[in-house]
Amino acid sequence: MTGNQKFTEKISAAYLMGNMELGRLSVLAGVRVEGTETVGTGALQVVTPAERALRAAYVGTVTNAETARRTRAEYGGRQVRSGDYQNVLPGVHFKFSPTPNMVTRLSYATNVGRPGIGQLIPRTNVNFDTQTIASSNPSLKPQTADNFDLALEYYFEPAGTLSIGLFQKQIKNFIYTSGGVVVPGGADNGFNGDYAGYALTTQFNGG
Repeated sequence: MTGNQKFTEKISAAYLMGNMELGRLSVLAGVRVEGTETVGTGALQVVTPAERALRAAYVGTVTNAETARRTRAEYGGRQVRSGDYQNVLPGVHFKFSPTPNMVTRLSYATNVGRPGIGQLIPRTNVNFDTQTIASSNPSLKPQTADNFDLALEYYFEPAGTLSIGLFQKQIKNFIYTSGGVVVPGGADNGFNGDYAGYALTTQFNGG
């Protein structure tokens, strides 16, 4: 039952790109716009107080039928979760050749690292005794990065290259795991209003 999962990810995108030559200077620039929608169905693993009482009251050897009933009661719950996000990914690249043997490059580009499918498919484990929840997070946003690159290349005759480069990568919305978050009350708390006050361990997007 925990392996019965479904996941759909739809990405709609458009891009515009242009190139311009100004003597020894070349400029390549563009932008890509994306919209992503995800929908996942997964297992809800929970032993309710009522189910725990049934198991405690059971007398005799656990039969195959009772094992099947317990399995359905614990793992038979299903949940559907969805998420959506948009990204604007610009980039610009300059190339300048002051001499035939020397090339300088300066560029700025953005990229995106999407969460893995296993992180988006909803799967939740609820413990009524400790009032804790361990869950995936189908609402995760992708990690993004702003990349800055500066390079100098010198080409020797008849063959050979000497190059030096400097780069910086600024990562945003990095994905991390954290616990102790208290589930709020209300129908929009992510669990259809259930488990208010429980401590949640899941994944989040950082700064």
